Amino acid sequence: MTHDRQAAYPTEEPHRVKRIAYRASYAPEVVHAILDAGYVCHISFVEAGLPQIIPMTYWRDAEHVYFHSAAHGRFAEACKSGPIALSVTLMDALVLGHSAINHSVNFRSVVVHGRPEVILDREQKRAAMREFFRRTLPGRWETLRTVRDDELDAMSVFRLTLDQVAAKIRNEFPDQEDHMPETPVWTGILPCSTVFRPAVPDGRFPPVALPDHLKAFAGKPEFSDRIDGTR
Repeated sequence: MTHDRQAAYPTEEPHRVKRIAYRASYAPEVVHAILDAGYVCHISFVEAGLPQIIPMTYWRDAEHVYFHSAAHGRFAEACKSGPIALSVTLMDALVLGHSAINHSVNFRSVVVHGRPEVILDREQKRAAMREFFRRTLPGRWETLRTVRDDELDAMSVFRLTLDQVAAKIRNEFPDQEDHMPETPVWTGILPCSTVFRPAVPDGRFPPVALPDHLKAFAGKPEFSDRIDGTR
């Protein structure tokens, strides 16, 4: 499924945002930007009638979100047999209001529903993993040894189509109260970010010079396109 820049994802149930719906977006460029800024998603599924949720690394390529797991196990079987929900949340600021009830968080989030497709072909798996590295650690794949066929056979690669998807964003100061409190209280936002720190070498192996593609990561925000907390 493809979308041009003017199109929007469908807004039918169950993925339509209901509460504070003005914060929702179904624009592909908004959804893509949030997904591309994150590294970790949470995937929920039902096993034996009980809800489960697992954090996973992921990556987006066009209109699909990809993730991988061991070839066998409850998570892989759940992804092969039933629908899942995938969520990504980026925290941008703590929001501090006049009262305890008037505090919040500025965030960007995406929720995707659907049935994942499992990729079985080895070369398609290899290509998917190469794309994962290209998007998360550019330049790294070219420095690594070749992935063996038995390693590819031991993993499952899934892709989830972005057609039942919604973004939700809070980018505001605290809600304004009807009556000012008698005691002055500082209000506003505390912006936050996660950054990459300098690389730490694995001392168990002979030293290797830090490659240029990793030097560039020190001090780089983990989440890009940060929002400053104002609407």
